[in-house]
Amino acid sequence: MFLPVVVAAGAALVWLAPTITKVAPALVPVVRLTCALLTASLLFGNLASLPESVLRGMNLGYKRMGCSGA
Repeated sequence: MFLPVVVAAGAALVWLAPTITKVAPALVPVVRLTCALLTASLLFGNLASLPESVLRGMNLGYKRMGCSGA
């Protein structure tokens, strides 16, 4: 449910990041790319933890123990 909200907030942050940080015009693409990568990392990290959350919710977390890095 929050995926569209996170995507919209990430897009706004990517667009406004150079203005917020007041970087030189030459660094605007670098700042936008970095912010986009951080937003993508947040999205993919949350999506990757979804199967583990489902198994824990069904009290089957032990089945995922061999697959997780923890």
